[in-house]
Amino acid sequence: MEVQARTEDRALLEKLVTMAERACIVANTLRGGVDLEVRVV
Repeated sequence: MEVQARTEDRALLEKLVTMAERACIVANTLRGGVDLEVRVV
């Protein structure tokens, strides 16, 4: 999964994406069956 956004604070964006990934029910469900990678591009 790739996340794109316009921001001047990339570190904050990466932190928010990490927090969202950890809290995402779908990502947590899929994690057991597939290799799921989330990254900021």
